[in-house]
Amino acid sequence: MLINKVSSVNELFIALDHIGMWKNHLPVKLRGWDNVLGLYVQKGLLFPGTDAQDYLSAGGKFRRYFYATCDYDLSDEKHTEVMASAMTGDFSHWKVKKFDQEVWEKRFAHLVEPTCEIVFYLSDEKGQSLPKLIDVVNHFKSTGDWLGLYDNKCISCGQSVSWWKYFCCAPCPHCDGKIRD
Repeated sequence: MLINKVSSVNELFIALDHIGMWKNHLPVKLRGWDNVLGLYVQKGLLFPGTDAQDYLSAGGKFRRYFYATCDYDLSDEKHTEVMASAMTGDFSHWKVKKFDQEVWEKRFAHLVEPTCEIVFYLSDEKGQSLPKLIDVVNHFKSTGDWLGLYDNKCISCGQSVSWWKYFCCAPCPHCDGKIRD
């Protein structure tokens, strides 16, 4: 299945935030699976002094190629709205501290969508199948073709669509119609 390279900052904020959020809620026994393709994502909150700082970091195991933060003054009520804004997809208050676009495009852009699907799959409490995940990951590593962990079909034309397009309610790449209700 064709996967998009995700390398625009706006798309990265949304995707990496989801990966970090779902990863942080995974049971400990599943946490290593989130980076099985080689994209490591960290999302967290620091409290330097009386302030707070959200951070989002992604890249290799030992080196980050994308790093962004959002600082909050906890004594200012307006900053409560700023803290909540990322939950609604508004990352306008965030500052990109580091982004090596060239390396990202070569090494990680094609891993964002599959990694997002993997952490969603692992966080699905209906029961994920690790053998299925292993098979899909091994196929991807040997061929570069992402089979996907879900069988999503466009409601307009019935063609298979990627989990990412289905999740984001993007137009169908086959018919340009509505993918789901």
